[in-house]
Amino acid sequence: MPVPYRIFGKNLSGALRDAGVAALAMVCAAGLSAQPSSALPSVVEVVEAVASTADRSQRLQNLLVVDELLATLGGHDDLSSEELQQRALELRTRLADIRPLIGDAEAWGVQQDLIDQSLQLELDQHGLRLWPDGNTRDQRLLSLARRSLLQENASAYTASLLPAVLQDVEVRAPLIWQSLLDWAAANETVAAWLAAWLEQDHLALGSAVVENDANRRFATDEAINQALKALTAELTHVGAVDPTLSWALKRDLLLVAAAAEPEQRSGLRAKLALTKALEGLQDRHYLRFAHYLLDVGVRLVDEGQWGTDARPLSQAMLGPLAETLPAISSAFAREFADVDARINSVVAAVFNTVSRLQENADQDWLAVRRELVDASAQLNLMLPDAGYYFDQPVRNVIREEIDICISLAASQTGESAAISKEQFDGCIAGFNDLVARNIRRPALAGDGDGPFGEVQLRRELVLSTWQRINFILGLLERDYGQQCRQDAAALPNPLEWALLANTMRWFADQWPVYFQTPESEQQLLEMMTAGEEINRRLSSWTDCLAGQGAAINDIVLRELDYYRRQSAQLMNAVTEVQQEYRSAYLKPGADVQLTGDTAQETHYRPEMLTIGPCDATRICEMADELEANRALVERFPSSYLLADQTRLGDIDICYDQVEWVDRRSELARANDTNVANYFGRLSYLLKGRFQHDGQETDVFTIRFTGDQEYHYLFAANDPELLQDSCPMEHVGTSIVTPLTGSSLPIVPNRLTYLASSRTLPSRLFGDNWQTGAEWRDWFVTGNGVETLAESDGEELTDRINSHLRELYRGQESAVYGSLLSQPLRLGGDDSLSLAEQLTAVNVAKARLKAFMHLFYPNAMMFDDAIRGAFEGQRGLLDFRGLRRLRDATTPIREIATIGQARSQYLEQHWTQEPETLRRTGSVSAIVGLAYLQLSDLHQRYFVQPPEPAVSEPETIEPPAGESPIDQSEREATDAVAEPGATDTTNSQ
Repeated sequence: MPVPYRIFGKNLSGALRDAGVAALAMVCAAGLSAQPSSALPSVVEVVEAVASTADRSQRLQNLLVVDELLATLGGHDDLSSEELQQRALELRTRLADIRPLIGDAEAWGVQQDLIDQSLQLELDQHGLRLWPDGNTRDQRLLSLARRSLLQENASAYTASLLPAVLQDVEVRAPLIWQSLLDWAAANETVAAWLAAWLEQDHLALGSAVVENDANRRFATDEAINQALKALTAELTHVGAVDPTLSWALKRDLLLVAAAAEPEQRSGLRAKLALTKALEGLQDRHYLRFAHYLLDVGVRLVDEGQWGTDARPLSQAMLGPLAETLPAISSAFAREFADVDARINSVVAAVFNTVSRLQENADQDWLAVRRELVDASAQLNLMLPDAGYYFDQPVRNVIREEIDICISLAASQTGESAAISKEQFDGCIAGFNDLVARNIRRPALAGDGDGPFGEVQLRRELVLSTWQRINFILGLLERDYGQQCRQDAAALPNPLEWALLANTMRWFADQWPVYFQTPESEQQLLEMMTAGEEINRRLSSWTDCLAGQGAAINDIVLRELDYYRRQSAQLMNAVTEVQQEYRSAYLKPGADVQLTGDTAQETHYRPEMLTIGPCDATRICEMADELEANRALVERFPSSYLLADQTRLGDIDICYDQVEWVDRRSELARANDTNVANYFGRLSYLLKGRFQHDGQETDVFTIRFTGDQEYHYLFAANDPELLQDSCPMEHVGTSIVTPLTGSSLPIVPNRLTYLASSRTLPSRLFGDNWQTGAEWRDWFVTGNGVETLAESDGEELTDRINSHLRELYRGQESAVYGSLLSQPLRLGGDDSLSLAEQLTAVNVAKARLKAFMHLFYPNAMMFDDAIRGAFEGQRGLLDFRGLRRLRDATTPIREIATIGQARSQYLEQHWTQEPETLRRTGSVSAIVGLAYLQLSDLHQRYFVQPPEPAVSEPETIEPPAGESPIDQSEREATDAVAEPGATDTTNSQ
């Protein structure tokens, strides 16, 4: 809201233009006007401070204090320093109380485009303008916002307007400071107060030190455009902008805009906003950038549709935007998607608008505007397009009511009103009737009685939060009603209420005489009461929930905890599915990492592995099974152990060539050469084998030889038997020997023996494998053990690695498939499928998002971190997020870690928000602006009704020494300052 400082006689615009834009550096060096004291900073110094990013928001708030002091106390010559100090302190305190309600004032801006442009679409069909008197919305709204923000009893609705007011203060900083210096020069008390005020660094000049090149100036359109181009190139190629370049460009744009003709200021201020938007991209202020694009795109359309042939904003911005947007889109598309892919849609829509406007052909303005409205609906309502919401059949009654009343306005010609008083009153009452009845219905505002089953939650929570406000509050009542029971009356849809409030404002301005009646005032107050009801109910819930317990336990933290519990249950279910898969495809006890290769360490040992004969023909009577020990299993290379546990094949150990070695014989009887005893040591082979697809491979072969000699056979004394290493086939055969040396007449004269086994291998194994000599452990010590052959497993490496990859892909596919399949049912028992568990997580995230959007709407609209947590590529995990992880081949084992990190990021960011904001919530900028426009109506038509027009306009004499050119320029500046004056320049 520019303020008419007519008492000072100085005019910065005139001073700058007298010096000439080309000589901007000289003018800046001269300080722009005489200073009351060398201790006071010059206009250039203040502008340089404003151009700095350090403490910028606080600095602008202090300039707002100065601006208000000039507006309210500037005409008083009898002020005391104490009065000035007291008033400044009151204003600073008021702003300090407001700022926490919006968090980062720099990153958030006022967003009314969706409501304004949705209404303008209706008006376009009848050739009508949203602001029929020619004013831009900024003049009236900024004037109203300034007045509301600095009132002692200002409501929460004003908080969302602080960023817009600060932006206005920024572009008028040269004018504000020059006027203050002039005031100080004319009033010693003001000068003394200002000096003391600056000593306390209330302007925060001390933190605005910037190393800069004093010779770097951007005073012409060509220089400014080249600088913007350089900033874009740095940003897209290096990822950061030169702070000195951006600082100098902002400084000179502020100075040049202050010196420019009024009709040129809109373009310069748009370039200033573009500079800040580019600068903010390196700090991830992507939503701010998107809102800036929408804002300038709408203004370009307005200028093209309603403006003069000059079209200064188009002349200034079409070229820079056409060059900037493709490079920005290419460089930042992925990062935009990390916050919300809809930002890319906004960039595309605005670029398309710019391209169409560059064609200089007749445009279908309705189509051009609709594209921007669609982009705004995507950004602000997170919907596919505006028609997805605004064209719903349940809105037919609203559309028809608005269209009928707009049609009445369109039929008016000249000064003759085509609408009667009764029709006017009917429209005003009709808007209120829609608020009282239609937009509170379940179809447009949700049913507070539910039902709140899983199916209903899935269906209801995907709709616009404002379209389901009562359902969400009913859900709160169900889950938190014992702690915070609230009024159960249905609330109106806030979006619809804002649209109807804006329509009422527009309609009232068409026929102010009709509107200035007690009946209309009552209708207006009823509309305002409905808006207050929305804020009161939401604030009550927020304050109650956050106030439970010693620490702040707001609804965001409560619902985030619920989301985490659901996520933990999902991950437990995922682990169970993984175990089921391993049980089906791996052997018991398997510890293989499917993402590894044959180099991984494994402690797997087959359960109940026994050692049997390799070949039944070479077992030498030993047919028993032996128990294997770890030392024997460890003889297998890890590749074979991996193959066994992954069921690629089977390992086993067998004994072979059981025989007697180091054999000798001696006569059983000294005088009988026919029978003998045979002695030897037991020996056998142990073989590790691998069987796959009917093929058998020997992996290792070990010979065992006992250290003790055994009498293993009594049989005939036959050299051939001594050569037989396992003469078991001779056992039981007859041995006939003659009787020699006997005098007895025995017939027949012979003895018959049976060959017999004196020591059986099976008995030796039984007595010595695990007990006795404990042969099994000899494979550890190496006693009596000789390795004959052993594989390193390299021949199996490729096959195992391929098999592991196949199993891993199968496991990932099985788990992701179970997660992302459509559930056949919902709830009811404890054996939920993964898809059903994921559905519960989706619902938990949707709940959190709905509560965030309802109670902290500005955070969802303007905070990149919070928006990214719900809509970004790296947001809280849900169905879409898991599908992205699957498409990126993210291992299942990393899901839990990723999910925890993302929820922790949201919590850390949220807990850094101001305590006041978390305790009380915030009013949506859309709702806040609509309410303040109603307040403006009440102020203008009922609290302070306009005075009758005078026959002769007031003439203000120019101060001494002021030229007629300066006078006309000052009057143009003053006209901009007056509420209700026509100005199309203050567009950013």
